Amino acid sequence: NGTSWGGDCSHTSFCIGNTRVKIEEGKTYELQSSVHATEMALSSDNDIHFIVGQDKHPYPNDLDCTYELDFGVDSFDETRVARIELYYDIEEAFDFLRLRSGLDEDSTYNVLSGRHSHPETFYIPVDENGIASLHFTTDDKGRRRGFYAKISGDYSPNLT
Repeated sequence: NGTSWGGDCSHTSFCIGNTRVKIEEGKTYELQSSVHATEMALSSDNDIHFIVGQDKHPYPNDLDCTYELDFGVDSFDETRVARIELYYDIEEAFDFLRLRSGLDEDSTYNVLSGRHSHPETFYIPVDENGIASLHFTTDDKGRRRGFYAKISGDYSPNLT
């Protein structure tokens, strides 16, 4: 049902791989790296909200997961964007969350690492197939809390 294990890299013991999320007009979707990576857990102003070795809910190592945000090929136009509001706590310089227009590595718009406890909003153009994506990779050492994202569709007049 998705509530006990999530989808894609939200599985508590291993990464499932790619998950395609059909984005419908007017709806907001919540995606996260684990069921414990909630808005509340990641929005703490307390710098020690994650204590290495004591926190029971870090994301797994060796992940390579992608959320494919499918806005539909029929909805494509030059101004269509994925609005992504993010909280994240990712091992700095070793684990990364990439925001992409499409799925291709060359379509990366932002690469995030480190911690951001207040919502940071990104507008990522969808590609000609109506796709944007979040790609989460981790190395084999060190873990943090992960990411929490609210996703919706939007239009940007600055992308014409």
